[in-house]
Amino acid sequence: SRNLVIKDMSSAKSVDLLGSSTPLKFKASSGGLTIQLPDLPEGLCQQPAWVLRISQ
Repeated sequence: SRNLVIKDMSSAKSVDLLGSSTPLKFKASSGGLTIQLPDLPEGLCQQPAWVLRISQ
């Protein structure tokens, strides 16, 4: 897995990857929102773009 950091966002209630039924793990801090991206299934891995839904 790998991490994605969004620096201008310091809180969230949930983070989802569209196309996946598993909620993503994340940590909010003053440094930003760190989202742990899972190992993706082959179908999602080959997509040209991914969409994260961040609920606040």
